[in-house]
Amino acid sequence: MAVTECLRVVIEKQREEAALPGVVVFTGCRALVQVLGGSRSEGVGGAVLLADHLQKTEGMWTVVQWLPSHVGVLGNEIADGLANEGKS
Repeated sequence: MAVTECLRVVIEKQREEAALPGVVVFTGCRALVQVLGGSRSEGVGGAVLLADHLQKTEGMWTVVQWLPSHVGVLGNEIADGLANEGKS
């Protein structure tokens, strides 16, 4: 899952540089945000555990923000292009 990998990178960078008070992760997956918010519990154990780890051991807050369908979001085309490059 992309959010889990993102949080792993944040933990790694925090240990190297210790410069971030918190992190905001943007996702197009509304269900993921609902799960992390506690309204459902299946399927995202890794992301939940990593967010909890960031708070407890690194002192960082974590926000996962839903972006509805990414349409009209500044820079989304660039992000989509980079994501597609990463897939290939």
